Amino acid sequence: YTAPSSQVDLLIRTSGETRLSDFMLWQACVGSLAFRSVLWPEFSLLDLAWCVLDYQRGYRHLIQARKRHAEQMAALQKLDDDAWERRAAGTARSDGD
Repeated sequence: YTAPSSQVDLLIRTSGETRLSDFMLWQACVGSLAFRSVLWPEFSLLDLAWCVLDYQRGYRHLIQARKRHAEQMAALQKLDDDAWERRAAGTARSDGD
């Protein structure tokens, strides 16, 4: 249900918890995580500004991480495609025997 969604740029977790509990784990794998000790009802514009500033400070690193992630995913896809081609070629040979 999240496949058409874009990657998460900034994920903010309030209440001082420093875990995701499998919430959007794959979507946030190359995003910036912000953990704030304030509870959600008291989360203010100042808290949001701090999270955005932290995000901006690490933006260059985030872009590099996304590029590496895309390269790794492309390499895995190529390995998977090659494995399917080898399987198909093996099946075609065994059908001809």
